[in-house]
Amino acid sequence: MESTRARSGEGTIRRMRGPALRWSLPFAAAWMLSSQLPAAANALAPIGDERRSLEELLLEARERRAAAQTQVRLQLDGILAEMAPENRTPTPAEFAALVERIVKLGAESTPLLVERLECPEGATENEKLRAREIASALARMDTTAITGELLGLLGKASPDGQRNVLRVLAASPEPERAREAVAKLFRSADTALKQACLRTLLQLGGGADEALLTEVLAGADESLVELALESLASAHSAAGLEEVRRILADPRRAARHAASLVQYFRAQPALATPSEALAFAKLAANSAVASDTRVLVMDALPALKPALNAELKRLMEPIVGSPDRKLHEGALVLLTRLGDKSARKELLKECDELVERNDRWAESYVRRADVLAKIGEDDDAIKDYKQALVVARNDPSIQADTWVKLARAYTRRGKFKEAAETLRKSPLADAALKALAEDLEFKPLRDSKYGKEAFGLK
Repeated sequence: MESTRARSGEGTIRRMRGPALRWSLPFAAAWMLSSQLPAAANALAPIGDERRSLEELLLEARERRAAAQTQVRLQLDGILAEMAPENRTPTPAEFAALVERIVKLGAESTPLLVERLECPEGATENEKLRAREIASALARMDTTAITGELLGLLGKASPDGQRNVLRVLAASPEPERAREAVAKLFRSADTALKQACLRTLLQLGGGADEALLTEVLAGADESLVELALESLASAHSAAGLEEVRRILADPRRAARHAASLVQYFRAQPALATPSEALAFAKLAANSAVASDTRVLVMDALPALKPALNAELKRLMEPIVGSPDRKLHEGALVLLTRLGDKSARKELLKECDELVERNDRWAESYVRRADVLAKIGEDDDAIKDYKQALVVARNDPSIQADTWVKLARAYTRRGKFKEAAETLRKSPLADAALKALAEDLEFKPLRDSKYGKEAFGLK
């Protein structure tokens, strides 16, 4: 009897062991493969006296996933067909809408898009444009699942295809993996592709940037040097400072990169020594450099605190005597800002005479106000801008720009209420006002309690 009960008990245990072992496996697998958690939960409910096996759940989840992928592929094929119609090129607005639709498909669609980044030989312009737009979409999506495929394509694609892959990798969620492959390509690429690689590496960031930028700045590829200088200025980075100084000290290279060198030292004026300030003064005096660039250099020089000495005055003398009004005025403004009283007297005498001869011409007041603003005399500049608006009340072409200049002067003086009122009274459209909110000079106004009113922000 006991033996029978024992055997019966062992049988019961054996009957229980199979389901117990099966259901002790993690349910997470079923959940990971199922896109509908409620459906998966219902699948676990008893069906009669039996429960569904894990194998059945996994099979059902795979079927659901396959069906979902089929649906995604159908939607994606439709979008891609709209991106490259036979008889026309979609407008930028149409492309933007199509890219949004791709992004909304989510990570499930990314494996289907990788192959579309390639531009084989003979691809039409529409096909190339579609590939670039696909890259734009992928750059906004989670591409973790396709990093390996992207890196593989980077090594074998056509140049156009490689550039598309680089656009995607610039926003990679796995920057370390991407950086290594892009740096390798950078070493072997031609000039055009090197630029794309460098942009991607700079966007990826990381500790390798400083060494790479120093190497680029010391190289002979001036287009890459320009890109590196722009990047350093934007990042307010002192990386490669000695190489930047060497470029500035070389008159030929300094002329080639004048605007970017100004940006670099404007972003970090404390990096400039008297030697750099003097090099910029020589750059401003270089007649081989474009006039607008020379004016830009003179406008930036005061922040570098050059000494107002005999050498600087000697360098400025021919510019002060230039028949080019912008150069002449730029040199006098520079000397005035450095404390030269005779330069200020000459500068304002010319402005006053212009107003006296043309007191019903709004532009004469604007020109004097512009000069006053440049030398830091904003209170007087405000008076002239206001007078210009009175004189030009029937001249819309001058009003819009002058209203903005007046608001800038108020902002520099910390008069945010007046600045806000000026912008709201101006003839600028709402879209233009909102765009001004991103202007760095207007940041103090935007951050004040009058900011929303000034720029029509909600």
